[in-house]
Amino acid sequence: MEAPDRGKGSHRAFVKKDEDGRVRLVIVPQGKDMPKGTLFAILEQAGLSREEFLRLL
Repeated sequence: MEAPDRGKGSHRAFVKKDEDGRVRLVIVPQGKDMPKGTLFAILEQAGLSREEFLRLL
């Protein structure tokens, strides 16, 4: 599954496939600043812990 190319505004779509085959579509707003709660909600949708996210930076 690929992320959709279409969309409105300043958002990006990403797809992640888990080890168990589950596919996750995550929509991320583009911009300089993002509220902390929004970031944590996106990480939860992506199936990433805070530690995993920081390690990937």
